[in-house]
Amino acid sequence: MTNNNFPNTPALPHSLRLIAFDLDGTLADTFEDIAEATNHALMAFGCPTLPLETIKQYVGRGVRELMARALGPERAAFADAAVVFWREYYERHPTDHARLYPGVVELLEWLQKADIRTAIWSNKVDALTQRICAALGLAARVDFIRGESPEFPRKPDPALLDHIINLFGVKRDSVLVVGDSLPDLELARNAGVAFCGVLTGQAAREDFARWNAPWVVDTLEMLHAQLQALHAGAGGTSGRSGAAAESLGKRPLVE
Repeated sequence: MTNNNFPNTPALPHSLRLIAFDLDGTLADTFEDIAEATNHALMAFGCPTLPLETIKQYVGRGVRELMARALGPERAAFADAAVVFWREYYERHPTDHARLYPGVVELLEWLQKADIRTAIWSNKVDALTQRICAALGLAARVDFIRGESPEFPRKPDPALLDHIINLFGVKRDSVLVVGDSLPDLELARNAGVAFCGVLTGQAAREDFARWNAPWVVDTLEMLHAQLQALHAGAGGTSGRSGAAAESLGKRPLVE
């Protein structure tokens, strides 16, 4: 059953040219490292630690909101100070436990061969996003990587996605956002592009149904198979514009 309070998402693109992936919970399981940094900050303020599954639900809208929710309403005023402790720990341990989900490498390699552009956009601070993507081998397999920065607002504001679309010279109806949470779906709706939800991270199938997400897959391996079928059905229509190819040069593009 769907909830009509949530707007519809544009239909699945028939000529796919660009996929914008979320990072945490979509391409990589980074939640244990995030949880350890969160509990480190909580202990610094004398607060009880939280279980992984609780912290996991707080991820996705930036570290300040993460810490505000972890501290609770009575201590939310200390969120900015807690962020300092969180970053100090996380910058030393960003990939102690992080791992790519099954099928990520194969999917990205297929997209590259199919000449479909790829981007990673995270609400995690940009320097950490770049480090994590490099450590996990993602930086060499995607065209564009960006985390939180002063230049663009966080998801679900579409400004950065608009920038990526213009950068690659693709049409909006050829773009797909892939993510595991509501901010990713809201991003796609705000940008007027298609969306696919994955069940490897935060949201359950029931959540996506409540939010009227029309396309949901269990894993990226399933997404890979469906994209291959879509690509074949469209006659292999994909790729980049000549101008974009000339201006971008070699992969990857990391702004």
